[in-house]
Amino acid sequence: LEFKPLRSPTSGLCADLKELQDPLTQILLETCDPAARSQQWKHDSLGCLVNRHTNKCLEAGVDGNLWDKAFNWSCHDGLHQRWEKTLQNKHLNKAYTMYLGVAYCGNTSKTRWLE
Repeated sequence: LEFKPLRSPTSGLCADLKELQDPLTQILLETCDPAARSQQWKHDSLGCLVNRHTNKCLEAGVDGNLWDKAFNWSCHDGLHQRWEKTLQNKHLNKAYTMYLGVAYCGNTSKTRWLE
């Protein structure tokens, strides 16, 4: 599988890494840049989203807290690192049945991630 930008179907922005040197790197939305390796992701054989720059996986956290931010972490076989791409072009976490996206104030939808 090839690396591709992880683009928000709502905003058109891409998932990027906040601090490339931080071992617990938060994910945020940025203007898409095709040359940015930190914005390139691919699904591995387990369904994990692996970042091209860090070779680490998109992590939903282990507690399932709805408003926690997603982050980049060493890949493992935990369900909270597994994402399924839906027909609506959304990414659904297999552990918590929460979607990757922007959580808006007052919205109780099952969305987790970014800044």
